[in-house]
Amino acid sequence: FSLGGLMEKRGRPADARRAFEQALALHRRMKSPIGIASIERALAMLDAKEGRTDDARRVLLRALETAKQTGDRVAIGTTYTELGRLALAEGDPAQALLELDAAYREAEATGARMLKIMTLANRVTARIRLGDLGPAMDDAAEGIRLGWRHTSQVEESLSIGWRERFVSLLASGIEAAIAAEDEERLVWFLEQGRAGLLREALGSGDALERAVIPTRERERLDAARTAETEARDAYTAALATGQRRAIRATKKTWTTARDKTAKAMDRVRRASRVAAAVAAAPVDDLRAIRKRLGTRDALLLYGMTRDIAVAVVIRKKGATVVPLPAPAEIDAAVDAVVTEDPKASGAADAVARLRELIVEPLALDEKIERVLISPTGRLGYVPFSLLLPDRVVASM
Repeated sequence: FSLGGLMEKRGRPADARRAFEQALALHRRMKSPIGIASIERALAMLDAKEGRTDDARRVLLRALETAKQTGDRVAIGTTYTELGRLALAEGDPAQALLELDAAYREAEATGARMLKIMTLANRVTARIRLGDLGPAMDDAAEGIRLGWRHTSQVEESLSIGWRERFVSLLASGIEAAIAAEDEERLVWFLEQGRAGLLREALGSGDALERAVIPTRERERLDAARTAETEARDAYTAALATGQRRAIRATKKTWTTARDKTAKAMDRVRRASRVAAAVAAAPVDDLRAIRKRLGTRDALLLYGMTRDIAVAVVIRKKGATVVPLPAPAEIDAAVDAVVTEDPKASGAADAVARLRELIVEPLALDEKIERVLISPTGRLGYVPFSLLLPDRVVASM
């Protein structure tokens, strides 16, 4: 089964089908209904990708019946999600929504968080296609919040599975917010993207803790633990001698050492909570952001999906959403700026072209003195001070 999934990811559907069919035969001999249902779902999605949607639906309905017979509600919910994806592929968002609503109920009943996130990611797509933009944004936000809770422990950066869902939910939320002209929600989604990039840049939980917890505090904790161990060993040795004076003295030393370890641990825990807060990716809403800006400040939030580029200009008294040219056009201009030798004759033209695409459409007020930049994607490599030479520029 795992080999089939690997072959599918590598673009080798024939090999994937062969591996899935071998796994299916094995699970049938083992009389494993749950394994059978899982493999049938994988085969059904292969059928769907190859245009055999009727075959795919027939296999999925059989897998659904098998899952219901076993009472495995996670398998039931997963199969409903695949039926929803199939309906989306066939251009029937209304049917997809029915299937995905059923999947969501199963995920809710079982507490299967990743199933719920996967279901929400597909349900957002269905709602957008139906024009239900408000519920689509609600689903996208719920999926993102669930995902952050799922990965809130300071253990590792975004897992591959969650990262794919996160990008999908984020892009769909941005798309829905733009279509609904909802600047409040758009800012929220853009800020979630920035928080995700920050966490991914920080890397693993260990790296995050190393970045947040001062080296001196870690060294103090290590020294305190060593001293406590030595004091405990001395106390144990004194007990073996039966000498009361030695026992009292070593016990007092051990107690003092334990207190020092506890205090060192408290300091490290306080720093760890800072790391955990970063990992949970908290973000400010539009009102909080505006409150922090000065009267001559502007914050530029950039966002790009595969098809849409947008900027939000936030001032003390309001915010404006500005559509930008196509992402591919912007990426090409960014490449020209970041790869061009600053001393080359074409450097000035490259900067001017990028300024034309991502700065001039914003029509910044002349009264703005300081511009804060929150970039996205390849815009993070752009020296914005070149694009805004007459302003004080700071990146976030």
